[in-house]
Amino acid sequence: MAVQVRKRRKKGTIDNTTVKRVLIITAILIVAITSVFVIRAYIKTTKNYIGKIEDTKIYTYEFKYYFYNALSDLELGIEYPDNATQEEKDNIRSTFWTTKNADGKTPVDIAMEIGLNDAQLYKASYVISKKAGYALSSSEQKTVKTSVDATIQNYYNYYQEQEEKYGTSYTYDQIKNIVCGMLPVDQYKEISINQAAIEVYKEKVLKASYDIMESDLRNVYDENPNDYRTIKLRIFQLNKGTEPTKPSKENGTAININDTDYEQYRTIYEKYLSEYDAYIIAEQNKLNKVNSICNQINTTGNYTEQVVDEESGEIYYKYQNSDFVTLIKSESDEIDVSTTSGIFEITSETDHEISDITKFAKAANFNENRTKIISEYKGEIIGPSVEQNSEVSKVVIIETDTKYYLVRVDSIIDFDNSVESKEDAADSIKDIIKTNLMKQMADDDMKELVKEEKYQINDKKESLIEDIRKEMIATYGLY
Repeated sequence: MAVQVRKRRKKGTIDNTTVKRVLIITAILIVAITSVFVIRAYIKTTKNYIGKIEDTKIYTYEFKYYFYNALSDLELGIEYPDNATQEEKDNIRSTFWTTKNADGKTPVDIAMEIGLNDAQLYKASYVISKKAGYALSSSEQKTVKTSVDATIQNYYNYYQEQEEKYGTSYTYDQIKNIVCGMLPVDQYKEISINQAAIEVYKEKVLKASYDIMESDLRNVYDENPNDYRTIKLRIFQLNKGTEPTKPSKENGTAININDTDYEQYRTIYEKYLSEYDAYIIAEQNKLNKVNSICNQINTTGNYTEQVVDEESGEIYYKYQNSDFVTLIKSESDEIDVSTTSGIFEITSETDHEISDITKFAKAANFNENRTKIISEYKGEIIGPSVEQNSEVSKVVIIETDTKYYLVRVDSIIDFDNSVESKEDAADSIKDIIKTNLMKQMADDDMKELVKEEKYQINDKKESLIEDIRKEMIATYGLY
C-alpha cells in the first residue's frame, strides 16, 4: 500500500477524479463517433447565435459547449452490467437516451434545457461583469489562453503516465477535444476568457462584500467533518497462507483411504495431509502472534517475542520491548513497507481498499482535551494508547479472507489543528472551507442577479436550437 497524500488542486493541474471523468467520456465518444470528420463537420467556427442577452449574442459554439457538458454528465449515469456485450451496451445506451420521464422528456431534452440555462447564466454573468468594468485586458486574455494550453498538456501528460492503468491509448487530439468540450481550442479559449472575467467580478464585487465568521466555517465543517479531515493510520499487515489443494483421482473424484485403489494415490494424499497439517499449525501461529502483538501493544505499548533457534535449540529474543513502528518496519507483509513504514492516510478523496479500515479511521476522534485519540470498531470503543506523551489510539485487529491487519490511528488533522502547508498557501481546512463557502455564496448571488428579465434570452433562434439538438443526437449516436 502506498502512502496516499491529499493534494489540493492548483490552477493548470488536474486531479484523478477529473481525469477519470474525462477518459470515461472519451471512451464513450470514440465508440459513438465514427470519424474525426464527423466531429469537425459538427463543430464549426461559426459566429451564428442562438439568442441574445440584451444586445450580446450567445454564439452557437457557446450553447453547444454547455449542451455537450450536460450530455456528458448524463452519459456518466448510464450503468452497464460487468459482463455486457457491446451490442447489449448499445441497446442499454439507446434505451436510456430515448426513454421519457413523467413529464414526457427524454434525457436529450433535459440536457438541452440544462445547456440553455447554463448558456444563459454564463452569458448574462459576463454581461454584468463587463458592464462593471471587469472584462479582461489583452495581456490578461493572453494569460488565460496560455493556461488553457497548459491544462490540455497536463491532461495529456498525466494520462500518458497512467496509460497502463486505464488500459486504452488516446491521442493528443482526442484529449484536447474532450478538455475543450469538443470545441476547437480557440473557441474554448474565448469561453475561458469570459469565464475568467466573471470570476474577477465575483472576487472583486460579490466576495468582497461577504463577512465570513469562524463560527460559519465551523458550522460547515461540523456537517461533514470527514469531507475535510486527514486521518493517518499505522498498519501492520500479515498475509495468511494458502491452503494446500486437496488432490483428486484421475477421474476427478475424491481420494478415500477405504477405496480399493487407494495405494495408487497414497503418496500424493499423504503429502497433502502433511502439508495441510503444517498449514493449520502455521495459520494458528499467525493468529496467536496477531493477538499477542495487539494485546502487548495495547497494554504495555511494546512487544516482546522469544523464539527457538532451529539449529542450536537456544531461546533468544526476536523482539524485546519493541514499539509498533519497529514491528511494522521489520515484519509487515506490505509490499512497500520500507517506504511507507505502514502509514496510510484516509481523506475525503482516499479510502483504504478494506472498507472496515476506512470505517475505523473515519470513526476516530480526539478525547475532550484533545490529548488522545479514540475510535470504534464493530460497536466496540477502541480507546487511547497507553503510550505516554502520544495521542495514538489502541490497535485493532481487522481480518479478511487473506490477511490480518493490525491498525491504529496515529494522528488526525482537523478543523482545530490544520495549518497552511507554507505561508500564504491558504490550504488549511479553514481556508478551504472559506474558499468553498464564498464560491458557493458568489455563485448563488450571481444566479439571483441573472434572474432579472433583462438578462433572459431574447431573439431566440428556436429553429437553430432544434437543428443543434438533432446534430447532437446524430453526432453522438444517441438514437
